[in-house]
Amino acid sequence: MKKSRVILRVDDETAAFLSTIKNKSAFVREAIRAKAEAEAKTPKKFPLSEIIKDPNKVIHCPREDEAKTLFAELEKRGLQWGGDVGCISNTYYESYHEETCYYPNCRQYCEKSFYENNGNEVIEFSDVDLTK
Repeated sequence: MKKSRVILRVDDETAAFLSTIKNKSAFVREAIRAKAEAEAKTPKKFPLSEIIKDPNKVIHCPREDEAKTLFAELEKRGLQWGGDVGCISNTYYESYHEETCYYPNCRQYCEKSFYENNGNEVIEFSDVDLTK
């Protein structure tokens, strides 16, 4: 079957309207592309509740205030570290300072390189979603 081409003659107002639709379609396509690009650049947040359950994930807290925030959230969820009640006062941060990582699944901590060398997934504190 042969395709035929239809040529319509339209007035200026209709032509302007069709041009607007074409421009809006391009605008929508560009907006969708920009959103997808932005989402790809946005680091994924890891829910704390999932990290706690995962035997492979550890959380790197390069600052002591991050460690205290993490411990406060763990305590809210009923997790105790080393059997200590009120564990926020002792985050063990002084052991490894900016290299300190916490392993919520096993209630352990160590330096970052230890977990990296053992194949654990090290998640930066800034990438942890404490609300979930």
